[in-house]
Amino acid sequence: MIDKKEMTTVIDALYDLLDYNTTLRTGPNSSSERVAAIIEKCDKNNDQVLSRQEFINGCLEDAVIRDILVPYSW
Repeated sequence: MIDKKEMTTVIDALYDLLDYNTTLRTGPNSSSERVAAIIEKCDKNNDQVLSRQEFINGCLEDAVIRDILVPYSW
C-alpha cells in the first residue's frame, strides 16, 4: 500500500530526476496537488491509500506523471 507521504516522495524524486525547477513544481503540478489528484482519481475503495495496481493505474492515467515516466511517448 502506498500512502500520500510515500507517493509525495516518489513524485518529488521524479521531479528531481528530471531537474524540474521550482516554477514547474507549483500550482496543479506541485507534488502535493499531483498526489491528491491521483488519489482522488484512483483510490477505488476511498481508504486514502493506493494498492500497487491503483498506484500504477494512477501514474499511467495522470498525463503529467505519464509524460515524466515516458517523455517521448507521443
